[in-house]
Amino acid sequence: MKKSKLIQALSLALLFPLFSQAQEYNPFSHVTVGLSASTLGVGLEAATPLSKNFNARAGIDYVGFNAGYINFDLDDNSSALYDAIGYVPNYRAKIGLDQFHGHLLADFYPMTNGVFHLTAGVYLGSSKINVDGFLANQNDQPATLRPGYEWPSINLDGYDVLLTNGRANVDFLLGNAIKPYIGLGLGKFVTKHRLGFKFDLGAFYQGDYSVKQNGKKINLDDTGLNNFEDIDQYTKWLKWWPVINFQLTYRIF
Repeated sequence: MKKSKLIQALSLALLFPLFSQAQEYNPFSHVTVGLSASTLGVGLEAATPLSKNFNARAGIDYVGFNAGYINFDLDDNSSALYDAIGYVPNYRAKIGLDQFHGHLLADFYPMTNGVFHLTAGVYLGSSKINVDGFLANQNDQPATLRPGYEWPSINLDGYDVLLTNGRANVDFLLGNAIKPYIGLGLGKFVTKHRLGFKFDLGAFYQGDYSVKQNGKKINLDDTGLNNFEDIDQYTKWLKWWPVINFQLTYRIF
C-alpha cells in the first residue's frame, strides 16, 4: 500500500510540471497589455495565448502631426508657370499626417520557449497625408501673377491640381481600410515576469492612394507633364507602410 502511494506521488510530481505548462498556454489563461511607440504613433494592445506556439493580439494605434515648411522644385515643361508668373516658382508646403488604426494579429513562435516570432494579421483604419502649400519665389514669399494671366494648374504624379490665388491644398488618402500585415519580432507577450519588452518589424499593404482637393477626389489624368520631378519615386512606396514597433508589456494575470 505504501509502495503504491509512493509511486502515485512520484507520478504526480513528474506530471505536475507538464500539467502546469499546459495550463500556462491554455487559451485566454493570461492577459497581457502593452504600450507601444512605433511608426504608427502611440498604441495600446492586449494579448492572450491561444496555444504553446500562438498568441493573439488586438489593439489601436494613432499618430497625428504637422511638419514645418518644405520646398519642392517644380518643372515647367509647358512653360505655363513661367508665362503666368515670369519665373519658375517653388512649391512651399506644410505636410501633415493623420492615422488611426485598429489591428488583429497572431504571433507564431517556432520554439515554445523562444522569443523569436512571426506575425500575420490585419490593420483596419485610415491614413491621410495633408499637403497645404503655395507657389513661392526665391525668398519663399507667395508668387504673384503677371497682368492678364490666370493661375495655371500643376500636375502632381498625374493628378491635375488647381491653384487658388497661388495656393493648393491636397489630401493623399492612403489605400484601403483593410490592410494585410506580415512581420517578425523578438520578445514574448506572455512571460513569467510582470514586465516585458517586445520589438516588431514588418509592413502592411494598403494599396493605391487617391488624391482629394477641396473635399472632392481628383481623377487621374497623366499628361506626361509632371511638375514635380521624380515624385513617383516617393509616392510608389505609399502602397506599403513600414511598421517598427517598440513595446513595454505588463502581464495582468
